[in-house]
Amino acid sequence: MSHTMKHSVRGALAATGTLVALTALTAVATPAQAEESAAPTEADRAAEVAALTQPGVVQEEIWFGANVWSETLGDYISGEPTWVSYVCSGFVVSPDGWIATAGHCVSNDRQVADDIEQQLIEEWVADDPTWDAEFLASDFSVFTEDVEREVYVTLPAAVTGSDVREDLLARVIDEQTVEQGDAALLKIEADGLNGLALAEADPEIGQEITSVGYPAIVEDATTDDLTPTFQPGTISSEKTFDGEYTPVYQLSQDLEGGMSGGPVVNGDGEVIGLISAGFDGTDLSYAAPVARLTELLAANGVDPVLSESSTAFRDGVRAFYDSDRETSVAQLQAVVDDQPRNTAAADYLERAEALPVAEKPKADDKDGEDAMSNVWIIVGIVAGSTVLIAAIVVAAVAVSRRRATRQTAYGQVGSWPAQPVQPVAPVAPGFAAQPGQQYAQQPGQQPGQQYGQQYGQPPVGFAPQGQPSPTTHRWQG
Repeated sequence: MSHTMKHSVRGALAATGTLVALTALTAVATPAQAEESAAPTEADRAAEVAALTQPGVVQEEIWFGANVWSETLGDYISGEPTWVSYVCSGFVVSPDGWIATAGHCVSNDRQVADDIEQQLIEEWVADDPTWDAEFLASDFSVFTEDVEREVYVTLPAAVTGSDVREDLLARVIDEQTVEQGDAALLKIEADGLNGLALAEADPEIGQEITSVGYPAIVEDATTDDLTPTFQPGTISSEKTFDGEYTPVYQLSQDLEGGMSGGPVVNGDGEVIGLISAGFDGTDLSYAAPVARLTELLAANGVDPVLSESSTAFRDGVRAFYDSDRETSVAQLQAVVDDQPRNTAAADYLERAEALPVAEKPKADDKDGEDAMSNVWIIVGIVAGSTVLIAAIVVAAVAVSRRRATRQTAYGQVGSWPAQPVQPVAPVAPGFAAQPGQQYAQQPGQQPGQQYGQQYGQPPVGFAPQGQPSPTTHRWQG
């Protein structure tokens, strides 16, 4: 084979080998080019947390009343008690009517008695401005043992899975003081309620959280939907008050009165704590760890579970924000079937149905078959390319031999007619003609390493409605 032909064959081999490698790599890498969902935005995450949390949050109104004693009269002023009320928040922990809230929201303490006294003084002065408020304050007394308590829970439409709110009287089953954990357990006569899941793991310092509740300043502006306030923030640290109280989470939030008892949730909408206290003039608030509530539930034999509809709604909403149309539609449809008047589920179902229909995902048990399919594709490509290389080499050798044959023939035929010549002696022995050197055919080089597939105002510090807090330290409520 000529020097030129050698280079031609080598060039063909190199080009074909490159083609094989590129083709095999493409065959393996193509599945990795599957379209990936865009990362969720901050607004998406906030909307998801709100959707997961709202169906479990309730509003509470706690009334305390007592007859007021007059030192001047030496008797109770009248037979009718004087009442004060506070607004708090809470959340459903079991579908059969179990509600969690802050312990201080329902606690009958000295602050409540003082507020009742102040309420009666304001009423007297309003009716007759000649009364001296300072004198009345020194004359009136309320004994904590005389104080009555009534708690009402307002269930927003999202909690009942209907289109109307419900106001129900609640019983206080158990409560903790602030030192014990500041949690309380209420019971209402209801069933099939939507609720919230409790987080199993403790949060980390710096973790993003959302505090949810009903500020007292906006309670009159709500409707049957009773949409709560969602306030994002982070856990700043874990602290104790004066070294005496149970540890609490310090939040980077300035929460309003009325949000006490509401849930503090993580990014999955799971409760990590209960809104507990705040301080006037600061942007700091505190939450009691959910572990204290868990202890209270266990002590009263209450299992914190979600209803089937709550679980389906959570799964449907999370699938929606993952752009999983099939799962989202199926789960949300189940909620709508069970709760036909659940407007939140119906709205998300409509949005889920508008998601693009994705290609049918391959089942997990097909992964091995897909991998083997890719292997056989590569084997086929390599085998075919090897045959092609062999054909090119054979053809090149054949062409080379034909050229060599033609050159020899032309040298013999091209002589003029010979003139008579004298005989000559035969060629000396030992100088026979040497045959041309033969070159062995080189097999095609196999592709290199294959690449795997890429798949790709509460009882402490909050005055009655319309009244300023008497102290700089306040508890949310």
